[in-house]
Amino acid sequence: MTAGIFVPSDTTGHIPDDKWALTFGINVSGSYFVANEASKSWREQGLRGSLVLTTSTNAAVAQKGSVAYDTSKAAANRVDGGN
Repeated sequence: MTAGIFVPSDTTGHIPDDKWALTFGINVSGSYFVANEASKSWREQGLRGSLVLTTSTNAAVAQKGSVAYDTSKAAANRVDGGN
């Protein structure tokens, strides 16, 4: 599963609070909710499964002008669906 939004910083490196929250809501929380629901559904049905969450190389190597995206993808690398 891949989900993501990129909102660039302005020329000073700033990103508005609402855009920061939107970025984390989609890039981090979205993946968490999907993983958590999949895990719950599989357990209820007695199924085993794997869910692959992809992020970005920006999670490890930040790029100029993408602070919200980079940090959200780093956070998404830590998403665990409740296992």
